[in-house]
Amino acid sequence: MQGLEWLINHRLPLLPDDDLYEVGGWVEDAVGQEFDECRNELPQSIREVIEDAVLRKQTNARPTALRPNPSLSVMETIDRVFKGGVLFDIVKAAKAASESELIEVAERLLPAQTSIEARSCGKAFSRQPIPLPAGRLIRRLEDPEVQHWYLQILERLDHPEVHDFAPVWAARRPIDGIQLSLFRSTFQITDEAIVDEVLADFHGADLDDQHCIVLDLLKITCKPIDVRRTKWLKWIYEHSPCSLCRSNAGGGLFRMGEFPPEWMDEVLFDAETELRELRLNRA
Repeated sequence: MQGLEWLINHRLPLLPDDDLYEVGGWVEDAVGQEFDECRNELPQSIREVIEDAVLRKQTNARPTALRPNPSLSVMETIDRVFKGGVLFDIVKAAKAASESELIEVAERLLPAQTSIEARSCGKAFSRQPIPLPAGRLIRRLEDPEVQHWYLQILERLDHPEVHDFAPVWAARRPIDGIQLSLFRSTFQITDEAIVDEVLADFHGADLDDQHCIVLDLLKITCKPIDVRRTKWLKWIYEHSPCSLCRSNAGGGLFRMGEFPPEWMDEVLFDAETELRELRLNRA
C-alpha cells in the first residue's frame, strides 16, 4: 500500500493525459472486483485515483479528447490523435490495418520530429512488427527525443540486424537501464559474455535503471538458454532492487528444481507470499 501511495504522489502527477487514460485499463485488470470489496479500507487518495482511472477507461474520455471512431483507418486515427484523440486508439486501429496501410504509417511516422509522432509510431507497432528495414529504426536511436519509442519497437524484433547492433548498444556507458533491451528478442548463446559485462557495471546505475536491467534480463531468461537461465535467475534473486522481480526469479528456480539449498531458510522470511509458499511446499 505504501508503494502505491508513493506512485500516486510522485509519478502520476508527471503522466500526460493519455497515460492517465490508459491507467484505467490496468487498474481494471489488476484490481477488478477486489477494489469493490476493499474500497472502504483504502486511503482516500488511492481510492480517488483508482475511481478516476476506471472512469476514464469506461467512458473513453480524457480532457479535450475526441471520441473514438472504430470506422476510421489507422492513418485517420493518427490524424485524430494529433488533434486531441486518444493515443491508445492507434493500437486498435493498427491491429485491423492491412500490410500496405502499415507501411504507409511507418513511412509517415518513422521520421518523427515530435514526441507525439514517435509515441504514435510506438503504439502502432506495439502488437505487430514494423514493415521497414530494422536499420532505419536503429538510426533513430541516435535521437534522444524519440529514442524510447523506437527502442520499444526494436526490442520486439528477432532480426539479424538488430542482433548485430545489440552488442554496440550494450557497450554504452554509463548504465542507463536499456543496455540489454535489444537482446530481449535476439539473445543467442554467444552473447553471454556481453550480458555479463553489463551486469558487472550494474551497481553503478541508479535504482530505476537497475530495475530496467533486471526486467530485460528476466525476459532473456525466458528464451531457451540452458544453464545460463539458472545462473542469471540466481543473479537476479541476489541483486534485484525489486521484490517482485526477485520473486519471479526465485519462483523460476524453484520450478526448475534449482533453488540453492543455502537459501532455503532465508526464503521463509521473504516479502513475497509466493516464494514462501513454494518453500513450504518443499518442506
